[in-house]
Order: sequence, then C-alpha cells, then structure tokens
Amino acid sequence: MNLKHDKIDIIAAGQQLFRSSGYHATGVQQVLAACKISKGTFYNYFKSKEDFSLQVIQFYGEYMTNYITNALIKETPSPIVRLKEMYAGLITIAQQEECAKGCLVYNFSYEVAGQHKVIAKALDQQFNDWLDVIEKCIDEAKQVGEITSKKASRELAELIHSSFNGAFGRVKMSRSTKAMENSMNILFELITS
Repeated sequence: MNLKHDKIDIIAAGQQLFRSSGYHATGVQQVLAACKISKGTFYNYFKSKEDFSLQVIQFYGEYMTNYITNALIKETPSPIVRLKEMYAGLITIAQQEECAKGCLVYNFSYEVAGQHKVIAKALDQQFNDWLDVIEKCIDEAKQVGEITSKKASRELAELIHSSFNGAFGRVKMSRSTKAMENSMNILFELITS
C-alpha cells in the first residue's frame, strides 16, 4: 500500500503546503498532487477543505504542544533558561526554513480567522493549549525568583508568545530572525529585572 494514502501522511503534507503557500493558495488539487492521491481518496478522509484544514490545525497544534511541553516541563535547567532555550530552538527552526514558513496557527490567524469562525475557534484552542504549558513554566520561574514581574503568569505567557509569533511577520519580510531575537531579549529583560 502506498504510504501517501495514510491519513496522517496526507495531513502532514497539507501542513507543509499550508505553511509554505498559505490557506488560499493551497487547494485540494495541490494536496492531491503532493500526495499522489485521487480526489476520491481525499474525500474518503475529509468532508471538505475546511474539515481538512481543521485536522491539519489539530495535527500541527498537538505537535507544537508536545514540542513546548518537552522543552519546558522538566526539572533542569532552571525555568527561565528552559524558556529562553525553547524560543532559541524555534528561532533555529525559522532559520533552517529560511524564515519563509512561520507558525501555521499564526499564518492562518492572519489569513482566514476573520472569515472562518470555526477555523478561528480551532486556532484559538491550539494557542491556548500552548499558553497553558508556558504559564506553568512562568509560575515555576516566579516561585524560584527568576521572574520578578507582578503580572499574572497567563498574561506574561500571552505577551511573550504573542510577541514572538507576531515577529514572524517581520521575519518573513526581512528573511532574518533578528526581530524575534530582539523581541525575546527585551521581553526577558523586562520580566526578570
């Protein structure tokens, strides 16, 4: 059996297409060509492009939740170091991708969330799942005195992660991760001083 007929492989290919080309420029036809499958095979697994998109969002969101959890929920190094290392790791990924792809959740939020309420809700759920993990690490950093800000941990998680992902827009324009690096340096200086 051709592995490209595996539903997860189709979703993974869709994730790459959406991250490279965007929602509107990626049609079912592009997915069929990339996976070398028939339209019938696609519609066996997915009711529509929107259904496919929702499954891609969940797949990407769960992957990123695992990435963030593995980076942040452990005993060493210290919580603030874990946070910095996680964002440094994401910057390295952006560099490896030549600053061209960005975060699927943020890309979709800019491109389609305003027109598709169901997609917007799915994107928001994934982002909140990430914030849940980041918030725990910030709580831990506060407990050991590494973060001195009196702001709620959830608010800090939102500020840090939204700023980081927002910098992706600048990164795509400049083809440099400098905006993300600057954003993180300033934010970490603010919350630790």
